[in-house]
Amino acid sequence: MTTTKITVRKANNKDLPQIRQIIDNHYIKFGDRVNLNCYDSDLKDIEKSYFGKGGYFWVVHFADNNKIIATCAVLPISANKIELKRLYVLEKYQDKGIGSQLFDKAIIFAKEKKYTEIFLWTDDRYQKAINFYLYKKMRIIRKELKNDADKPYFAILFSLSI
Repeated sequence: MTTTKITVRKANNKDLPQIRQIIDNHYIKFGDRVNLNCYDSDLKDIEKSYFGKGGYFWVVHFADNNKIIATCAVLPISANKIELKRLYVLEKYQDKGIGSQLFDKAIIFAKEKKYTEIFLWTDDRYQKAINFYLYKKMRIIRKELKNDADKPYFAILFSLSI
């Protein structure tokens, strides 16, 4: 059996079609779609939305064909707080340590930039993500009822001191 090497690298706007597709594949399972005119507007231009604001955006891809299989981003929200965003792994590559590797990269980035707390939002429809963040020692600090999808859901805010 041959194994294909995967690589983690800095994302760029040329990656946007694949990044959007990975996120859309996840959203579809929950009755949503990527909406560039609303909550996904950062995916119009990740170089401006992340790198231009002191953040970072990673992609994981196969070294031999550049097929992106996972994403992760961070964005400062204050002088000492940073938000983890866009942590998605294609379903067939989940449970292989890729999400953990990206999460750890985000923590290292935050520590190197002297942030002391990392936050992220998810919602109660994403139970696998909730379990992952709890496993990573994040704590739930707030839940908010949202009505911006087909069905109401609770947005969950996680925090981790670093």
